[in-house]
Amino acid sequence: MLNKDIIVYKDERYTLGLEDKNPYLTVDGKTYQLSCHPYEPCTYIREGERLVSVIHNAFDPAYVIEAFSKGETVTSISGKLYDAKSFCTLIAFAADSLYDTDISYAEGALAVKELKESGDGK
Repeated sequence: MLNKDIIVYKDERYTLGLEDKNPYLTVDGKTYQLSCHPYEPCTYIREGERLVSVIHNAFDPAYVIEAFSKGETVTSISGKLYDAKSFCTLIAFAADSLYDTDISYAEGALAVKELKESGDGK
């Protein structure tokens, strides 16, 4: 486990990192704290004290941050491969559009949204 503040991914929209041992994602200037339940693989997304979304069967954000800091990718339980940007996209989508969902549903809903935005999935 990383014990220092680190940014593992940053672009014009996202900043994914660790601050005071706590994983976070900043999306368009809005910061979400990411956590995981120790007994089940859920990713909790919070904005301050407010729970924004829960993704069941997802990721331990601390593990993901550590993997990305080493240049590795991670794989979801459904077999989808994630790099740092695709992970940020999933978390941002869930924070904005979903409250309590399974990773398979979140991945499918995001794929449909991206297809519609590309104009291929009218």
